[in-house]
Amino acid sequence: MAGHETTSGLLSFATYYLMKNPELAARAQAEADRILGYDLTQAPTYEQIHSLDFIAQILEESLRLWPTAPAFSRGPRNAPGEVIGGKYFVPHGQSCQVLLPAVHRSTAVWGADAEVFDPDRFSTEAKAARGDTVYLPFGTGARACIGRQFAMQEAKLVLGMLLQRFHLVDSEEYQLRVKQSLTIKPDGFYLKLRQRSDSERRDGASHGTTPVAPADVKQESAVTSPRLGRGLQVAFGSNLGTCEGYANELAQEGLRRGFDTKSVALDEIVAGLGSEPLVIVCSSYNGAPPDNAVAFRQWLGEATLPEGLPYAVFGCGNREWTNTYQQIPRELDAGLEGKGGKRLLPPGEGDASGDLDNAFRTWKTAFWDALYSSLGLTMESIAPEQPQYSVQVLEDEHPNPFAEVYEATPLVVVENRELQHTDLSGRSTRHIELALPEGADYRAGDHLGVIPQNGSALVARVASVFGFTPEVRIQLHKRSQAAGALPTDQILSVGTLLTHYVELQDVATRHQLGLLAGYAENTAQKKHLETLAGDAERYAKDVKAPNRSLIDLLEEYPSVRLPFAHYLELVAPLRPRYYSISSSPKASGRILSITVGVVNGPVRGAGQGNYSGTCSNYLASFERGQAVHGFVQQENRSFGLPASPSTPLVMIGAGTGLAPFRGFLQERAFQQKAGQTVAKSLLFFGCRRSDHDFIYSDELSKYQGMGLVDLVTAFSRESETKLYVQDRLLEHGADIWRMLEAGGALYVCGDAAGMAAGVRASLLHVVAEQGGLKPDQAESFLDRLASEDRYLLDVWVS
Repeated sequence: MAGHETTSGLLSFATYYLMKNPELAARAQAEADRILGYDLTQAPTYEQIHSLDFIAQILEESLRLWPTAPAFSRGPRNAPGEVIGGKYFVPHGQSCQVLLPAVHRSTAVWGADAEVFDPDRFSTEAKAARGDTVYLPFGTGARACIGRQFAMQEAKLVLGMLLQRFHLVDSEEYQLRVKQSLTIKPDGFYLKLRQRSDSERRDGASHGTTPVAPADVKQESAVTSPRLGRGLQVAFGSNLGTCEGYANELAQEGLRRGFDTKSVALDEIVAGLGSEPLVIVCSSYNGAPPDNAVAFRQWLGEATLPEGLPYAVFGCGNREWTNTYQQIPRELDAGLEGKGGKRLLPPGEGDASGDLDNAFRTWKTAFWDALYSSLGLTMESIAPEQPQYSVQVLEDEHPNPFAEVYEATPLVVVENRELQHTDLSGRSTRHIELALPEGADYRAGDHLGVIPQNGSALVARVASVFGFTPEVRIQLHKRSQAAGALPTDQILSVGTLLTHYVELQDVATRHQLGLLAGYAENTAQKKHLETLAGDAERYAKDVKAPNRSLIDLLEEYPSVRLPFAHYLELVAPLRPRYYSISSSPKASGRILSITVGVVNGPVRGAGQGNYSGTCSNYLASFERGQAVHGFVQQENRSFGLPASPSTPLVMIGAGTGLAPFRGFLQERAFQQKAGQTVAKSLLFFGCRRSDHDFIYSDELSKYQGMGLVDLVTAFSRESETKLYVQDRLLEHGADIWRMLEAGGALYVCGDAAGMAAGVRASLLHVVAEQGGLKPDQAESFLDRLASEDRYLLDVWVS
């Protein structure tokens, strides 16, 4: 009986009430369509079932009026008995039956309409105000039903799928009669089902309770802002997209505030700098300007600025680079002031190893205050923030490859092989060779930019959260004047849009968390999101550390009804990923190789589940003959071999940080075979175990045998005490110093936060000890090497 009679009775009463209340059935169907989607071949997930809130309310209200186990027993524990409510004496040994249909119809608790079926009695707010001692359909105390959660999940699953597929038809005008055996259920109850059409389910899944026809979409007017007749210049220096994203946000907000503005790279503004206020967002990690700010930096030293140019600077940096933290933004700020610019407010400084997003939000608020004050304006008549896109569901598709933005070309895969012993290490590193098209070239030490694609499983997961399948055709329409990266007024599928155009796994920002809280319908979930948005420590621990994305949060907080259009506004455009080229054109011609560590493992920190790197898994799937879109990045070519092959090299890398040094050694081997005098190199390489992840070991042994390189390894997991490359540097300090004294160059490639910072500390120790220098003199020595392009970094933040 338990879990069978009871659940079937519950579903019988629930379908009866829905049949008699078609407006409630329509609400429930809309919820089923929106959450379960219209594709009947897709089995519901646990997360989807958990999100069927209104259907749960229907079931709870059915159990209130007709609990299928309608009574429980109580009796006095002690002799001679007990008096209930000061009126009724119950002797010891006497049992009383508590009739739940009567308890659940108490007008003192449920109101004068207690006999009326009303699922809204079980909204989150109503339940919290009422408490849990007046609603007892699953019994009470130690003998309460242990299968309650399973029964409710099962009932939600069945009722949701039923409503997804059928309309309930009262063909016999049935009047409720209740029968009882061990449980209660409707007696003689029949209903008919009318199958719903594909278009009905599709409309419901796309639009909820009120389908939006194409005509409605065409009538939407653009968001208008009060025009101030004033310009605002927004410029960025950005390699990987963070500063560009912040600059675009400032430009878009400027439009809403009435300024005429757009966001451009710093190098683009050189030729057309006006007298309007200028705001700059620029990065600085290793003391060099971003690739699209090199010309601006040089120009600023010679330029004449408009008199009294109002300006503001926000810098993105990383404190792991202690000596060069915020170097370029501070240099630009000082340069603008020195040229007669009028600083609006102190420069903002964000640390990528800390809470960068919150630092930008705080500074941005102060910036607008300062700008308005300098212009004598008041903050009023600002257009409300709205999604930049509206969504219209259509039938046809027109492909629009995003790779064209970066002028990427198809690169045919020549080889894709595994470098690790995956059966032992449980991890993967791929060696991938690609053929460059005619006319393209590269140099050892360059980077290859790859245009990635989001995986199909992730795309389907995101689409389902918004009630779509990847095959649904849509068309985006612009609703504001702000620039956007997504294709508008073109027909394409949801899958194409999510696969090729947007980042789906970026860590959610505190700003985004605040927006999600505004869409939360559940009070507890709303407060939790507000806490994460407002508490920097909680955000760092619960969101940033485990890399939780917007889609992770939308699944965890199902009451957040974020429109798909607003989601597209929040996610960043798809960015290229950059890989150090691990070959030399002198040795391999137009065939270049990259060395890709495949990111796939448990989510770190407090997160749950697995995390799969977008581009590394995309590349790992390619087979010989397939093509990937990519381009050689040549703007900043300082990380390359010295002009003379007789210059000694000290190369330090761990894991895939070995990649550029493989290319260096290939080229030096080619030069040696050509009869040139080649200096011996010193290579420090670190990995976990010699029999697990010692990549390219055979090639390195060959180069060592040729006298090209002395190889020093550090295997961190082969001894009780972990050993890293920075430890081996200390053991070979004399060799390093001798090569530097001979005019040698230092190269470091790998993770900035762990490996590169530790390497610098060891190098400072080596320089101070071997050169007899004080700590500040050792710092100056390394800085001088960097200025001479003899201390070069190719590092990234994990």
